[in-house]
Formats: sequence, C-alpha cells, structure tokens
Amino acid sequence: SLLMMLGVLINSPWIINPSLGTFSVILIYFLGVEIYDQRTGRLAALFGAFSPFLFVMSSGFMNHASGLFYTTIFLLFFARTVKYQTLWASVFSGVSLGLLINVRPYTALAISLPFIVYSLILLVANFRRYFLQFLLLTTTTLFFIGLLFIDNFYIFWELCFFYILYLSIYLLTFSISLALSR
Repeated sequence: SLLMMLGVLINSPWIINPSLGTFSVILIYFLGVEIYDQRTGRLAALFGAFSPFLFVMSSGFMNHASGLFYTTIFLLFFARTVKYQTLWASVFSGVSLGLLINVRPYTALAISLPFIVYSLILLVANFRRYFLQFLLLTTTTLFFIGLLFIDNFYIFWELCFFYILYLSIYLLTFSISLALSR
C-alpha cells in the first residue's frame, strides 16, 4: 500500500497503522461534532480510543486501519458537503472514497451504497442545490477508480495475455485432436 511505503521510507513501517488508528479517533471526534455536537464528538472519540476492536485493527500490517481512516474522512466531508454545500468538502469526500476504493473495494461499495441512495434523494428533492457538489464528488471518485483500473491493467496484463495465449493454444489443439479423431 502507498501508506505502508511511507513507513518503509522512514524505516518504521510498524508506525503507520497505529498512527492511522490515532488519526481515525481524532476524525471520529470531528465527525461527531459535525453531525451532532461537541459532547457527542468527545464521547465518540472516547469510545473509539478505548475500543479493543480499533486497537486490534490498528496493530497489524493489514489495510483495516487505512480503510477506517479513509471511511471516516469520507463520512466527515460528506456530512460537510450536505450541510454547507461547499465544493472543497465534496472534493475531499470524493478523494477519500476513491482512496478507500483503492484500499478496500468491497468495503467502499458497502459503505457508499446508502450514501448514493441518500444523494439521489437529495438530488431529486433539490437538484440545483446539490448537483455541483455531488458531480465533483462523483468525478473525483471516478478518477480514483480509473487509477485502480490502470494499475490493475499494468499489473495483470501479462498474466491475462499468457492466459489467453494458453487458452487459445489449448482450444486449437483440442479442436485439431477432435477433428483428427473423426
């Protein structure tokens, strides 16, 4: 992962996931403040800070901590997009969702589906108010999906090429042997 590379560059890859867990707790505070109030934000951050699940999730080298980090950023800036209709919040929301798609695609799909439905409801209710924000969110997310497809193409094109070549040779020899057996 790109985030683990940062840890390798400073010769401490073990520090990345605990740092992401810590930043996620801070973001959970801001998410609670954004959606409800400061008391709720403090309580949510306190629960997050002492959550054994977050400890376990942030202590390994897997991508769960980065998934939580990007999910929390997405939720925070999606709430700001809906609340304030600012363009920069929708861009940050789309970037974080796009990075979440690159890190954990199925998690991103499961998390984004309710927000897609909610966005469509908001667009139907008040198209002019939300169109530009959701267009920017969608465009930035699609940009990162495109990066994922390009990355997968360059990683797996040789594998696909040799698989297609193998399958073609296999089918050719099978059809020749079938024709010769008659």
